[in-house]
Amino acid sequence: HEVTAGLDTCLVYVYEGSGQVSGDHPLTEGSVAVLDATKEDTRSVQLKSGESGLKALLFAGKRLNEPIAWHGPIVMNTQRQIHETFDPLQRGDPPPPQACSVELQEGFGSTELA
Repeated sequence: HEVTAGLDTCLVYVYEGSGQVSGDHPLTEGSVAVLDATKEDTRSVQLKSGESGLKALLFAGKRLNEPIAWHGPIVMNTQRQIHETFDPLQRGDPPPPQACSVELQEGFGSTELA
């Protein structure tokens, strides 16, 4: 898999089986590999399955270079934002439901290696 130019980070999450990513990095079920995709020669991600096969999710994106604060399912940039988010929830006033749409890049798909 080739990570699109302009994206600088790649994550591989193994949700079933085991194998290797990019030649020599072992992966087991539940593990995550963080790969640097800043240079052209490091944008290629190669997966090799183990004896039991390998099912993995590949994520690629651009670093935001922002601070991260989290508590439970809430992820924000500061602890203050976390508290501001939890206050309405603790009062029993949840945010309204929202729907979003996701657009996939051309050629993006899933691959299972056996």
